Amino acid sequence: MKIIVLLLTIFLSLSICLSPVQAQTFEKMPGSAVAIAMNPATGKVYVVGTSKNVFSWDRRAQKFIRVGNPIKAQQVAATTDGKVWIIGEKNAVYRSSGTSWQIVKPNMAARHLTSDIQGRPWVCFAPNGKPTFWNGSRWEFPQQLQGYFDKMALKDPSDVWVIQEDQSMRRFNNNQWRDIPGSALDIAIAPRRNEVYCVGTSR
Repeated sequence: MKIIVLLLTIFLSLSICLSPVQAQTFEKMPGSAVAIAMNPATGKVYVVGTSKNVFSWDRRAQKFIRVGNPIKAQQVAATTDGKVWIIGEKNAVYRSSGTSWQIVKPNMAARHLTSDIQGRPWVCFAPNGKPTFWNGSRWEFPQQLQGYFDKMALKDPSDVWVIQEDQSMRRFNNNQWRDIPGSALDIAIAPRRNEVYCVGTSR
């Protein structure tokens, strides 16, 4: 699996061997951000910039383009229906609606937001970071993902990458957890391209 760092804050030197024949390398790309996400259907990358606005990566223009109206975002996720989700002020959850932002979860503080390959939003709610996903009518708590996480990215509940409070990384795969060398501030997956994007702790 190839790991690419999209942002300015990267791992300066890290080689993680996930299989006997494939080693990961990191490629530095332009920009600076505090959070990252990816549309699981299209692979389009979104970030929260240091300005707190949301941007998408334009592969053809090779630059970031602002998404929607200015907003003070903390985290970002994208779903297969083309919607962009964020954690905004007071840790409320918002969803994009054209160029505006619609609040969808005002009364439950969120720590982290992501989406899986089926396009379901996942949230780690405060205070303990327990992972939950929206099934279309209610929040569900997967039993196999017992734990409390700071950040997470996943294809589906059987293949999950997490960042813990100390910025260390772990992966749940083949029904077991294992540690991943290195540390990160945020993480995202492009499941159809089998790539993992990280915002590293090196500056």
